[in-house]
Amino acid sequence: MRVTRRFWATLGLGGFLTVGALVVAQPLLLVGTAGIGAFILAQQAAFVRTIHQLSDELTIVQSVSPTTVVAGSDVEVVLEVTAPSPSPVELSISSTPPLAAADSGEQRKTQLAVNDDSARQSFRLQWPVAGKYEFNQATVTASGRAGFFETTFSKGSTPTVTVNPRQPRDIHIGLGGSQVAAPFGPQQTNDRGSGFDPAEIREYVPGDPARQIDWKATARMDAPHIRTFEAETNLTTTVLIDHRSSMAMGDPGETKLDYARQVALGFIADAQQTDSPCGLRAVADGGLTVQMLPEARKEYYERLRNTLYTIRTGDGDATMTYTPESTASQAVSTPDQARKRASRLQNESSPFATHLRPFFDSTTQYIHRINEKPLYHTIRTQPPRDPETNIAVLLTDDSNRVELREAVKLARQQYTQVLVFLTPTVLFEPGTLTDVSTAYTRYLDFESFRRDLMQTRDVTAFEVGPQDRLNAVLDSQTASGRANRRASS
Repeated sequence: MRVTRRFWATLGLGGFLTVGALVVAQPLLLVGTAGIGAFILAQQAAFVRTIHQLSDELTIVQSVSPTTVVAGSDVEVVLEVTAPSPSPVELSISSTPPLAAADSGEQRKTQLAVNDDSARQSFRLQWPVAGKYEFNQATVTASGRAGFFETTFSKGSTPTVTVNPRQPRDIHIGLGGSQVAAPFGPQQTNDRGSGFDPAEIREYVPGDPARQIDWKATARMDAPHIRTFEAETNLTTTVLIDHRSSMAMGDPGETKLDYARQVALGFIADAQQTDSPCGLRAVADGGLTVQMLPEARKEYYERLRNTLYTIRTGDGDATMTYTPESTASQAVSTPDQARKRASRLQNESSPFATHLRPFFDSTTQYIHRINEKPLYHTIRTQPPRDPETNIAVLLTDDSNRVELREAVKLARQQYTQVLVFLTPTVLFEPGTLTDVSTAYTRYLDFESFRRDLMQTRDVTAFEVGPQDRLNAVLDSQTASGRANRRASS
């Protein structure tokens, strides 16, 4: 409780009367001083009693619509105040939105005048940054009728706003330029998104049904390819998403991470639809940042989605530091086996051992560098509980090819199937389309790397990126081919 200027002015009057009574020797003035004191005390007691009752009976509701939006969107906030009876004091009620909300300059408080029993105020807020935000309780400022006292307390509902990142415009998921899954576009904000069942495209072998030949993929890759679909099963899915600094490349809302996130959301939606366990791991520059073991519960799927929305490129403190080899990782055949063999050679003096030792020394240096890489280290130290029923979904880019190649090989030893989704750097770099001929050459290099990853059994590597930019790169080669044919004729 605070006192106002009027309180001090009245108290000053009482002091003046007291001094006057002493100076002019008029005790009657002291009666006036006592009356003022009694009046102030009575006002204080009444104010305290009123505020105590109001704090119990007053109803304050802050409501937001919609509760889930895309970054940069507005929400309407309604502040409603009701009292069971006309208010004996004047109330000022202010909404207290999270700091992340951008102030639109609109009035965010309402007044409940004396003898009123309800008040309402609405305003809009903009949410520029993705995340999940909770309002604070409304702040109530009460002033007594006599104006001697004020007090402030908090009361009311605390709604939550979920702000999702802006989604890519036109997402392509494919192999060699051919679409193999339904494209993603902007979703309704109250939608959890659609899932997809990616098809596997592999080279044609004698005996494959001719009806399964994918003619677009065949034309792109200059060799017969067929499209096959996996039968629906309730396998456990572990999504591992890379959010290192290289994943920040691209326009706002359309970075590599934004595209990878949409694919991850699709797998979570599929897992929920089939009631299959799904987990999530995230890797930043410093190592593992998210570790959510697979589960199959409705609220858990929602947690997975919310966690994905909060991931930013390059940020986050690693939840686990690099540790020595665990028993589980030693059981897996990795490049580390070469280091063990090299140690055994150190004690041998045969010509054969002497000849091989330099090669193992070089391999050891290579292994040390790979083991220090966050993505490889995470896969190596976090194997699944049941490899026979687990599939790995790896979402990253082509910036760290050496590490990725080793990580994919290791993941295949730990999981029954590995799906790799790559965001090609050539499709995200600024100014790529100013020289489409060079861009096409770089895309071919990426395509060669992607196909190389698929040489490992039960590994399928997809490309993920903006459909329009990919079309521009591929169409440039088609236009160039036409021009060359016209010139030769």
